[in-house]
Amino acid sequence: MFWNKKEAEQKLPDLPPMKIPSMPQIPHDEEEDNEILEKHGLPSFPDSPIQKGFSQAAIKDAISNDEIKSEEEIANPTRNEKAFKAVEMEEWTPNTSQNYNVPANVLTLPPTVKRGPVQVNIQKESKNNDVFVKIDRFYSAKKSLEATESKLEEIDELLKKIRETKMREEQELAAWEKEIATIKSRIKEVTDTIFEKI
Repeated sequence: MFWNKKEAEQKLPDLPPMKIPSMPQIPHDEEEDNEILEKHGLPSFPDSPIQKGFSQAAIKDAISNDEIKSEEEIANPTRNEKAFKAVEMEEWTPNTSQNYNVPANVLTLPPTVKRGPVQVNIQKESKNNDVFVKIDRFYSAKKSLEATESKLEEIDELLKKIRETKMREEQELAAWEKEIATIKSRIKEVTDTIFEKI
């Protein structure tokens, strides 16, 4: 309860970066710039043809000539209407009359099978997954584990008994082997003593 409070205070998210409002673009006019430069009395250098391609003076002359022509056209609109003609063009279509030497098997495509969207269930495994089980399944699993444990204990006890009986049998067999060996030695002694005298 209380120990989680410190962790929550330490894990506050960082603030997003502030956005700077964008200023609207002001149209740039070269003539106003030239007027400002002339007022301040600073000399201007001519533009190099390598950087600009054309000199500013040539561009200004072309613009001023275009403005004069556009003013004349506005004054005399009837001349422009007569000179305007509309030209209709046909739509381009590919020429299918050409015969290409292409094998027939190249032109035929195999039929495509349309399939619906495929659902892929991706399960991410993590080390701390919670497992939810029904209570009756839990109890049945618990009972089966207890039964298995009791069977294992029974098997362990049976193995102990088998080992004990095996040890007893080995001891009895060893005792019998000793008895047989002693009996054989006595019989040999008896046969040697009795039959040697005869």
